[in-house]
Amino acid sequence: MQLNVAPVFSYSNPEVEGYINAFEAETVDFAQLQGKSDGQRETPLSEMECKIKVVDPLFVKGQQAIDFVRQTLLVPSQAFSVAELEAASKKRMADIQNEIDDKRQKQAPLIRKRNLIPINELSRKYGKWLAGIAIVVGIADGLLSLWTLQVSYPAILALFRTNKNCLLFQI
Repeated sequence: MQLNVAPVFSYSNPEVEGYINAFEAETVDFAQLQGKSDGQRETPLSEMECKIKVVDPLFVKGQQAIDFVRQTLLVPSQAFSVAELEAASKKRMADIQNEIDDKRQKQAPLIRKRNLIPINELSRKYGKWLAGIAIVVGIADGLLSLWTLQVSYPAILALFRTNKNCLLFQI
């Protein structure tokens, strides 16, 4: 079976046209050969095999075609500006990575100092109890204020009361 791939658009540069036509023919031939070899195997390709045998080679060939078209069609000033932008972005990435590394180096001694501070176990135990008591008091305060607001029956409670699945407000 022969696939006919018609070009969707054309370039004014015959060298690019020839390269794209050759690329299309090469990818169609590759797909046909890969399909025949997979058909003879009589077992489907796994995802990893498909990636290794089909996707990666097509990706590499496609990237080569894109690079060739860019190199051929871009005006040199545009190509220079693209290279200049890439260089600037690489420099910015390097600056950001250096900044991250500097902050990590400043953070390491601070972490060591924090770990060296002795913590009284009795204070730690009291702190845990205090946090638990604060949570219980907060819940009680919330319920108390909720019950006092039920007299005025605000719109939000009316919304909750209309919901049959809300067990909290079915008092």
